Amino acid sequence: MLSKVMQKVLALLLVVVCPSAVLMADRPSAILQASGTVRLNGTPAPHSMSVFNGDLIDTADASVASISRNGSYLVIDPDSSIRYQDNGFAILNGRARVQATNGLTAHAGPISVIPAANGARFDVSSDGKTALITSREGALTLTDGIETTTLAPGYSAKVKIDVSQDQEQAPKPAAKGGEKKKRVPPAWLIWVAAVGAGFAVACALTCGLGAASTTPVFP
Repeated sequence: MLSKVMQKVLALLLVVVCPSAVLMADRPSAILQASGTVRLNGTPAPHSMSVFNGDLIDTADASVASISRNGSYLVIDPDSSIRYQDNGFAILNGRARVQATNGLTAHAGPISVIPAANGARFDVSSDGKTALITSREGALTLTDGIETTTLAPGYSAKVKIDVSQDQEQAPKPAAKGGEKKKRVPPAWLIWVAAVGAGFAVACALTCGLGAASTTPVFP
């Protein structure tokens, strides 16, 4: 009799515990390491702790934080804010540096930065109105869910992320018969340039012509 009772108890425990274990296994685990003054959801963060989907992480001056998850690493620079997500993170302000070996997507406003393959290294910074994305290693896919472009390694892209003040544009005329379609960059793409000398050229083009000029420079 006792053995039958124990069998029922064991079966009940398996029903309750196993699904929870499976759910926890499916949930990406991430560890936050803090150095200096780092806040998690508005409260001081300890030196090391777990982070979960939706957590807000802020670093103060001369402070940094890093997040490791499934072989990927994210470093949050001083005076920066990010929101951790199950599939990556959203940059709210400042700069974050990423080494993605198992997929880690960055979001800047409506723009998603997706590594094209494992082993990507990239930086993403934001001032709330624009974002600067630099690919250090591996190609990146930039998309707003409608328009998409690819950022090659060694190149930087500046994109608009504050589209609240964008004016509606008139429809573009369709290409006439026999005409080749021109390569049209996404509307949110300001410029693309090689890191280093190319960056200076792009800056001269965009800054020298004023804010109204948004003609991208493609590699």
